[in-house]
Order: sequence, then structure tokens, then C-alpha cells
Amino acid sequence: MGKVIADALRPLFPAVDVFSSNNLDPLNYMRNARNVYTDGTVANGITGTPGRQWGFSAGTGTVNAAVSKVARTDGLPGEWTRLTIGATNTANIIASGGVLWDLTGAAGRKPGDVITAAIEVRTTGLVGVSQFNGGAYHPNSQHLALQGTWQQGSGPVKDGTYTLMVEGATIQAAATYLQSVTATGGTVDIGRAAVFKTPA
Repeated sequence: MGKVIADALRPLFPAVDVFSSNNLDPLNYMRNARNVYTDGTVANGITGTPGRQWGFSAGTGTVNAAVSKVARTDGLPGEWTRLTIGATNTANIIASGGVLWDLTGAAGRKPGDVITAAIEVRTTGLVGVSQFNGGAYHPNSQHLALQGTWQQGSGPVKDGTYTLMVEGATIQAAATYLQSVTATGGTVDIGRAAVFKTPA
């Protein structure tokens, strides 16, 4: 039934891309909204070169993961940062993207503000998944993460490209990640991202 309704409404309400084609869009608070360049950071045994203002770290356990940049072939702006997870991995891999912020709101965002945030994720061949979820905003690290859960607990994550979105999230002063995954194989590509202040 839902598909029937969606098909009927689609001509009246065409899909809107929440991601900006301009990496300097003043309304998008992501520092590197298109995930370009190769000077991000890795830690805790993860290797490779993520996009600028993106960081990859790991929790406890055996870390077997690497990141790399992948060109887009779909004609959309930006690039992918690919996380490749090896078979011996038992650690939770955490990806976080830099966001413009300040504690007073002079730059437009501060803890307590309500935002809509979205991230473009592409998954291929994920196996042994025990976590695939999101967290909350952490101003001390200048990284964005989302309040809300994509998929909590074990289970398959189907191959595909997704826009993971949380609307009406309150910027918090705790938690640490945007996209996290615990798996024993497969890839997760992170593409474009957006953070917009939700109108009052």
C-alpha cells in the first residue's frame, strides 16, 4: 500500500536532494560536505587516507580496517571515503565528520540548537554485523554525529546506497560518532553530508 501511495504522490512532490553541490554552501555546516581531499585522520590501528575533516577511530578489540578515497561514477559531486573491514576485525569502527560550531552560537550553531543532519552511505558485502548505528554531536571534538539509530544490534545490512537522516535532533555536548559499524568484512563508503539548522 505504501508503494502505491508513494507512486501516486511522486509526480506532485518530486524528490529533493538534501545534499548541496557546493562545498562552501553557507547553510550547510559540514566542513567538507562533499568528502573531497585526502588529509583526514586515522587512529587506533586503522590505516589509510580519509577525506578532509573526516576522522576514523576504533573501539576496543582487534582492528582490521583501512580507509581510502574512491571516485564517484554517478555524476554527482564529491568523492567517497571507503572503509574496508577485514575478516579478523572485532572493533567498532567510528567515522566522524567536522562541523562548524561554537559554544555561543556566533558561527550559527551551538549546543541546544535543533538540526537536521544527513549522511550518504553505500554498503557492499557487510558480514558479521553486530552494530550499524549513529550517535550525537560532540562540540568539544568539533565533530558531528546523529542522535538516532540506523540499525542497532546484529543482522544483515543490505548492499545499497542510503541517505541516513535525523530530523529535529538537538546538538549535544556528549557522544562521539556519526556513523559506526562493527563487522567482520565488507565495505562502507561515506559520501556527502549535510547539517542544517532546523527553523523554529
